Amino acid sequence: MKTFLKFGTAVVIGVLIGGGSAYMILASYMNKVAEQVEAANIITTISDLRALRSGNTQSGYDLLETRLNGSIIMFYSSAPQTKEGSNALSSARNYRKLYPFKGSDTNLEDAVYEVLSRKAN
Repeated sequence: MKTFLKFGTAVVIGVLIGGGSAYMILASYMNKVAEQVEAANIITTISDLRALRSGNTQSGYDLLETRLNGSIIMFYSSAPQTKEGSNALSSARNYRKLYPFKGSDTNLEDAVYEVLSRKAN
């Protein structure tokens, strides 16, 4: 019986340590992903601001509109399930109705149209 208890204790401790390690690895990975996303956002925002500050407003608008389209696709692919997620897509749908945008990437434009149409139904 003592051997069984020692073995059981060792298994429980092993599971706890293993689970903790898995959590740490996952948390580290998620932090790296978040860092890469935010790094890309910083670079993109700087490009947008430079275009606008140089007086090239059309280029600034185009960059922001393209970034919005990319965000819509990425956000939708993560299957938003919160009220905030639904509100964000609804806002994007309403914005696109007021300000349709045709950029140079017709595949992206078509995908955005499809996403916003599908979520409306």
